Amino acid sequence: MQQINRCLRALRRGTQSTRLQHSLKSKVVAVVGVAVLCTSAVLFGHLDHQRRAVPVVTLAKLSHVRHWSERVTPAGVNVALIGVSCGNEKHCVAIGASQGSLTQSGVIIESSDGGATWSHLKTQQGITFTGVSCFDALHCMVVGTEVEDQYSLVEVTSDGGVEWTLHALSSGISWLGSLVCLSQTHCLAGGANGLTPLLARTSDDAKTWNLVSLPTSVSSINALVCPTASYCLAGGSGPGPEASSPSVVLASKDQGVSWSLLASIAQPSGMGQISCLNATRCVGDIFSGATTSAGLGSALWTNDGGKSWRKSAAIGSSVSCAQTLCLSVGGSNHATTSMTQSAYHPSAYLSLSKGKRWQKVKAPNFSGLFEAATCPTSRCCVVVGARTSADGTQPGVIFTYAARSKHPAA
Repeated sequence: MQQINRCLRALRRGTQSTRLQHSLKSKVVAVVGVAVLCTSAVLFGHLDHQRRAVPVVTLAKLSHVRHWSERVTPAGVNVALIGVSCGNEKHCVAIGASQGSLTQSGVIIESSDGGATWSHLKTQQGITFTGVSCFDALHCMVVGTEVEDQYSLVEVTSDGGVEWTLHALSSGISWLGSLVCLSQTHCLAGGANGLTPLLARTSDDAKTWNLVSLPTSVSSINALVCPTASYCLAGGSGPGPEASSPSVVLASKDQGVSWSLLASIAQPSGMGQISCLNATRCVGDIFSGATTSAGLGSALWTNDGGKSWRKSAAIGSSVSCAQTLCLSVGGSNHATTSMTQSAYHPSAYLSLSKGKRWQKVKAPNFSGLFEAATCPTSRCCVVVGARTSADGTQPGVIFTYAARSKHPAA
């Protein structure tokens, strides 16, 4: 990085220094430009003997390129952002929820340029949104709960968020949180009816939902992912107290119609998230059950479709993978007993080995938490969360994170 910094300083001065030539050990005559994008970072190098610009080296060849960019939250959206999903590398939808009893409101925002700019789609009073999944740029689904009467609902769009259709669900589904869509109209949702875990599926764009049978060894469904059009995994916890209940993984080979127990991991307090790079390689994030560790988790990875899992490292509470890259975000508590967001600062962890090895990376500095991340490509991720303000509110934050490296995949 020292060579790069010298190059950038020389570029700003507009010099053509001999020292710059030696530092790069190449025939650099003049630095003629720098491009740093979310998708790439390239340093363009020397003028050849005919004074034509020739690219000499990429930043990624010299070092990791990591860059946080804070994005502007749409005007009037002053709520914590708790979930985000991208239908492709350009179109993303994020959800938010205000804090407070019956005054809660759910918010949906969207980006059509990979998370760089955002617009406010809708606010639903008396609703808290809990999950979002986009199959493509047009078809997205959001699940939530009506606060006063405590029934589940689903919001669906088929035009990229211009119009949303609301469906209230049956009384047998009191809460939904995890959500994944296998097609434009076929989605799975995990949740609970009181203290009973449930998994529901729809194949008609949320008009009707059917509950599926779950193994008796499951007490919660927290995570859903479908690495193929028919093969799906569900993560959750087994029976018993939170501090000692095992983490469990279920599998379905028929688009979520039937499920079986695939793995039971003797590590509490439940598989909170799963992100898959393909049908066999997935990364899991087990929730921490400690009182002051809301933003922490433990990474595991599997190379056989979820049958066996290997523990990796401590990470955040949310994880997302694309190709060889995985990003995990959350927060670190700087108090001993406080659960308030003011006691937290965001944290981030990066894996360039498909979740096998992790390194902590520098996160933006503010009081609050990162709540969720999604990586539509291995070059750029979208991260949402909330910061704590002096007036006690928790306005949402949005960041994009660019990452690229020379290191090969494991």
